[in-house]
Amino acid sequence: MEAVDEALTEFDIVVKRVVFFHLEKRHSIKLNDVPKKLEDFSNGLRDIFGIGAEVIERRIGRKLAEKLGVEYDREPGESLASYVERLRSRLGRK
Repeated sequence: MEAVDEALTEFDIVVKRVVFFHLEKRHSIKLNDVPKKLEDFSNGLRDIFGIGAEVIERRIGRKLAEKLGVEYDREPGESLASYVERLRSRLGRK
């Protein structure tokens, strides 16, 4: 049981590395590029995960709202890029 738990914990790190490897090779997006290339990032996630990318984008949006100390209020169907832009406007950031 311990080995399974440890393997699954490490899996998160491996998946993150695989995702960014794919994003960099197929979409020319590095982690530091994400804030400037949100639409491309979202497209890359959809390329990798299909409709499951929405779950990841919701999680990113929730985490961002938490870090900014604001309520998560992304509208159904709203893109991650649109949500982030709305947050920037609301908080007076560029």
